[in-house]
Amino acid sequence: MHWLRYFPPMARRDMAALGCGVDWRRAFITTDVNPFYDGFVQWQFRTLRKQARPSNTHPQPHTAALPPAGGAGSLQTLRLQATRAQSNQQQHARQQQKP
Repeated sequence: MHWLRYFPPMARRDMAALGCGVDWRRAFITTDVNPFYDGFVQWQFRTLRKQARPSNTHPQPHTAALPPAGGAGSLQTLRLQATRAQSNQQQHARQQQKP
């Protein structure tokens, strides 16, 4: 219970130092020390379990995977395509300049 007396005053001090306006009358403890909040959280989990939902309802984040070197979309391939496109543009410009 030491942390309940230690951290909240630090948080208030830090928020004030940052210039944040906080209505501390609406602050409450979100642990099992507060039986009303803890009871609400337990009710939520019981309800979700009854509905057969997983406890982690957040979707997995998308991960970016680089294609293999030399494969379609790889950095090497993209550079090669850009170089070819630039070369084609230069060749086309030279052809346009010829009378």
